[in-house]
Amino acid sequence: MSLGSVLTAIVTPFDDDLAVNEGAFVDLLHHLAAHGSDGFVVCGTTGEAPTLRSEEHLRVLEVACRNRPGGAVIVAGTGSNNTRHSAQMTERALVGLQLLHQHFIATPNLTQKEWVVILCRGDNSGRAQLP
Repeated sequence: MSLGSVLTAIVTPFDDDLAVNEGAFVDLLHHLAAHGSDGFVVCGTTGEAPTLRSEEHLRVLEVACRNRPGGAVIVAGTGSNNTRHSAQMTERALVGLQLLHQHFIATPNLTQKEWVVILCRGDNSGRAQLP
């Protein structure tokens, strides 16, 4: 599986009421894809793990997958400072987003004590796999 050359750690925009601005997120996703991003790290390295509730976090991953630009890879950060919570978020992302019929791979990054889920890649024929 090729992830491409440029994976962008996309920020999660908020509105004036401090709710996730899904429209702005989708616009940014497509803008970045149109300007060279091969894929996106969603809720990964830009600080969302400690700032979003679990349901918000999973919703951002869902929005990213449902609005994925053609051919782009979505890498879903499910890490936190709590290994058990990271594993639970990974499992919830895999189970909840299977409805999208995309390709899912979960891989632990044990040196960072985080889990990363690669979602929404390719041909719609994949199955979820847990390590």
